[in-house]
Amino acid sequence: MKLKKILIVGLGPMGRSHFLSFYKKRYSIDLCDKKISNLPIRIDKNDKNVDLLPVIPKDKTYDLAIISTNSLERIKVINSVLKRNKVKNLLLEKFIFFKKNDFSIFSKLVKKYNVKKIRVNTWGSFLINRFNLNNLNDQQFSLNCDLVKGSLGTNLLHVLDLFCTLTKNKNIYFKKKPVKVINSKRKGYQEIVADLEAYNENGAIKITAKNNRKYHILNMKDKNNNYIIHINKSSKCILYKNKKKLKIINFPYAKNFTEAFFRRCSIKKENFSNYDLVSKLSLEILRFIQKQNRKRIILT
Repeated sequence: MKLKKILIVGLGPMGRSHFLSFYKKRYSIDLCDKKISNLPIRIDKNDKNVDLLPVIPKDKTYDLAIISTNSLERIKVINSVLKRNKVKNLLLEKFIFFKKNDFSIFSKLVKKYNVKKIRVNTWGSFLINRFNLNNLNDQQFSLNCDLVKGSLGTNLLHVLDLFCTLTKNKNIYFKKKPVKVINSKRKGYQEIVADLEAYNENGAIKITAKNNRKYHILNMKDKNNNYIIHINKSSKCILYKNKKKLKIINFPYAKNFTEAFFRRCSIKKENFSNYDLVSKLSLEILRFIQKQNRKRIILT
């Protein structure tokens, strides 16, 4: 049987985690990073299904390309990958792009090169599907997010994706709030510090990132019930309904889940988040931050 071909560009911690999910599971994998020779990637010497590449390959067909570079260089990498190869499906990391114009460029590229599906690696849709939350009453819905201190920038798209999917509404409107921009640990990038509030026609969301626990707490209310989710508590996600524990699932670390998510996508059972929604939310975040700070920032 012909092996499906996977391309992973960008082999920092996230890219290596994606690789581990596919490794030794009957895939042909190309790993691409300009610093590939210096990266801690362990591969059996006799494994002929993995190629290490310092430059983007040419004239290949990939069932899935994962772009796990930083946001600063992502659009340039995507352009090069699609121009040189045939790609059926794309998986992007967030924050997707830091410039508004990059979203327009990307839309033209995927249309020009006929990419079938574009997904984003956020966990909103995963939680909804695994916890069977699709049937929550989307009227009078509220979501309070108590995130781990210092993790707002990393998790903002996750919780907004969750909120908009649960309310069955792609709109998001931020209330005017002060936003502090600080330098990220990653050189050349910034993070945001704020208490945020937003809403759409079907509900409201509040987001803080001040708790000193090692896990996030989401408190959701619809017309009839109260739900609480503990996110990544000892590598687990725990759902409570009206204070009763309902279900425990594993947190979707890339090294354990990316390959399974890809297989489910091929049979139309989604766990990755939809690009159209996440890109819309990303643009609204950029507009809001730039309006509050009147300057461009680069989110990691």
